[in-house]
Amino acid sequence: MPTVMPPPGGLNDQQRRPRALRLAGNLDWYVVAAGCFERVGSGDVSDADLRSVRRELGDAAVFVCVAKPVPLEAYLPKAKLATRRITRSSRAKVRQAPKLRWVATGARLAVIPELGTVWVDDEHLFKVGDTVPLPWTDPPVALVVVRPAAIYAAMRVALGPNGPKRATL
Repeated sequence: MPTVMPPPGGLNDQQRRPRALRLAGNLDWYVVAAGCFERVGSGDVSDADLRSVRRELGDAAVFVCVAKPVPLEAYLPKAKLATRRITRSSRAKVRQAPKLRWVATGARLAVIPELGTVWVDDEHLFKVGDTVPLPWTDPPVALVVVRPAAIYAAMRVALGPNGPKRATL
């Protein structure tokens, strides 16, 4: 049985941060290192949290914060008959671990060896390489913009050629 690593940088599972400090909230955290791809926790992250994660992991690993998907039932009407199969399938007994590509696509923030803390822009709102200020943070925080493909490439390099394809939950 593989051992599950604790969250890096002094993060605590299910931690919450004040709105002015957090960069993003309610995220799943993944660490990708040589031969290791694990979900290490979830919660809010601040700029100070990600700087301490970067100091602890160094250039040997990638730390990715992934937004949790909203359940489909939240968008559907409350009629029980129409959503019964969807509800039943979403409550499956065996939970599938996410793949590397899914984590890279769903990433919102990441700590990668080349650039440090980055903002992942999947909606193409900003140009790659731009430094974007986050207006809801106090004190103001500005992060470099990357695409999910850059996160995927950094994760593949950190994982190595024979690393696992699915995360350890």
